[in-house]
Amino acid sequence: MRVHRDKVLTMDYLRSRQTEISWTCIHTGPLLDYLLNIGVLVNLKGRSITLFDDGEKRFSTTTMGTAGKAVVAVLRGGEKFANRKVTVHDVVTSQNELLRLAKEVVTCNGEEWSVTSLRTEDCERRAQEAFEADPDSGVGIQMEKVVGVFGKEHGSDFGKADNMELGIPVMSEEQLKQVLAKFA
Repeated sequence: MRVHRDKVLTMDYLRSRQTEISWTCIHTGPLLDYLLNIGVLVNLKGRSITLFDDGEKRFSTTTMGTAGKAVVAVLRGGEKFANRKVTVHDVVTSQNELLRLAKEVVTCNGEEWSVTSLRTEDCERRAQEAFEADPDSGVGIQMEKVVGVFGKEHGSDFGKADNMELGIPVMSEEQLKQVLAKFA
């Protein structure tokens, strides 16, 4: 995917020079608090969500604070994390799960949530069309990000991440609700 092109090139470069310099690539998945703040994943203030496909695709997601803790843990870990990929997440969730929890957090006073659907196939097609018109298209990059997280063929659920090795706990459902509440 074009959205990862620079990351892949950088990793390839560092791998080719790892006898001279060590590297670690930290994978966080989408940044939960950043995306909630701009109303992506679920828009708590607007009581709306765009579900990609059926909303069931599970994905790893991390807050910016946890991403920072992962960087510190890697730097403190020295050779333990040298020349490898490290995955970290606060939670593995789905859009449907986020919507369920958001409805528990937000008082709606009888108002309904606006739920729209979008197929990742359509996002992929839109990305291709955008890149044909402009190889560096912002719309194309955004659509690729959607496909990368929610597309069935992409592995956006890290499964067993390196949290324990990094000394970073995974969030409970109650902690996830507390994060959601900050954006209500």
